[in-house]
Amino acid sequence: MEPPINHAFKLNTDGFCLGNLGKGRIGGIVRSSNEGWVMGFSRSFHNTTNNMMKLFALIEGIKMVEVNNILPFEINVDSLKIISMLSNSNLHYDALILDCRLRLKRLENPKVGHCYRDQNGVADALAKEGARTCRFNEITFFEVPPVYAKNAVWADISGGGCNLTSCFF
Repeated sequence: MEPPINHAFKLNTDGFCLGNLGKGRIGGIVRSSNEGWVMGFSRSFHNTTNNMMKLFALIEGIKMVEVNNILPFEINVDSLKIISMLSNSNLHYDALILDCRLRLKRLENPKVGHCYRDQNGVADALAKEGARTCRFNEITFFEVPPVYAKNAVWADISGGGCNLTSCFF
């Protein structure tokens, strides 16, 4: 993952769903311009969709940044569909899209960019593993990287990539 511009923070979010209308999980991380861990989160849901989880991850990440005054910041998501929805809407998700747009506007419209899945390993790890320890619909915040995400964090810091099963350098 590319570090954010100098004196800024970067929010990476991810979400997924097991099946279409299944259990969903989200996660995200904020890092400083020197790639240091600032804060992370994880949450799980019942009966949801993949796109809904990616939008909820973005909303929860933006809320975390706003509440903790982690500014200025930029955002990376691994879904081109979500980036497209932020510009063009989608009838099924309009309420969530509007929520995202309003929050982004309130925070002076930070850049929302795309990153590939292997560049989003830490957010992916938080979504996939972290929510297993959360109760449904309760968000968990992390001030330090949880043990299960350490490999993804180190792979990211060292410039390697990380996917679901392995990290490479």
